[in-house]
Amino acid sequence: MSNPNKKLVREMRQSYEDARKRITDAMAECSPGTAVYLQYVKALADIDAQEREEAIKLGLTPANLGAATKPEFLFVSHTSATPANRTELQKLLTEQQIAACEGLDLSVDRPAFNVMCELAFELKDRGDTEGYNRVWELLQEAYKNDPNDKPDALDLARENEDEN
Repeated sequence: MSNPNKKLVREMRQSYEDARKRITDAMAECSPGTAVYLQYVKALADIDAQEREEAIKLGLTPANLGAATKPEFLFVSHTSATPANRTELQKLLTEQQIAACEGLDLSVDRPAFNVMCELAFELKDRGDTEGYNRVWELLQEAYKNDPNDKPDALDLARENEDEN
């Protein structure tokens, strides 16, 4: 907006503000509910309407503000992963089972060791060698520093599994 246009808009706004101030000062001297007071209220509404019309004519505001804005809707959906076939289902279950076992403290809890071994054998039966090896790595990591564990317990379990 150039300087002459800014000056014109400033003068227009100042003119309307002055008129509003004079009317509100006069309203302060009237009693609410009287005919004169209601005429002042109507005059304020007319001044506001005139100011809006003039701003639209000058292009300061759009004539139809609803048409000038564009609504935008954002939809967010949360769904669970549903496997499409048996292979995907086995992979999903394996990942979940391994993740559940990673937090177990195997150095203290002997039943957890048995659960991990059962999981490893189940994975091998399914043909999931990657999952099977990951479980055995977790077991070896958990028991490598356990002084109560026999050092060859994992090797014996693996040898027995290989024989079967």
